Amino acid sequence: INSLLTRYISGQSGSTSGVSGFVNKDAQAENLVQVMGYPCVALAADGRIISCNAAFAQVAHADESQLIGKNYSTIPDAALQQNLDGLVKRTKENQQMIHTDQLEFSGHLCILSCQALSSSAQDVDFYLITIAPSEGGS
Repeated sequence: INSLLTRYISGQSGSTSGVSGFVNKDAQAENLVQVMGYPCVALAADGRIISCNAAFAQVAHADESQLIGKNYSTIPDAALQQNLDGLVKRTKENQQMIHTDQLEFSGHLCILSCQALSSSAQDVDFYLITIAPSEGGS
């Protein structure tokens, strides 16, 4: 996954044909979300939820169908909303880093990590956010 993200960030593609065409960024975001083993969400630059996996929907206290296409401010869990907002703001300021925050879910401390993915130097295509147990957590 790290190799895929590195190639994506640096603008390399799997094709060597040299033919440039339309790339569906939402489809790429959906694919990345689905390969994550932890709760994960992909947010468009405007805050729209492009994709989330079932594990993310569970911690957000919603169904995937209720989240996809809506702004992340519609997530029922207010604390999760605030953490996502803070992570996105910090990531906008410095897109070259993975930004993290902590949040407790059902008594378990978790780490939220956010990485901006972009195909150009100035515009973010989407933000990929994962939720993982903190070290020693389950």
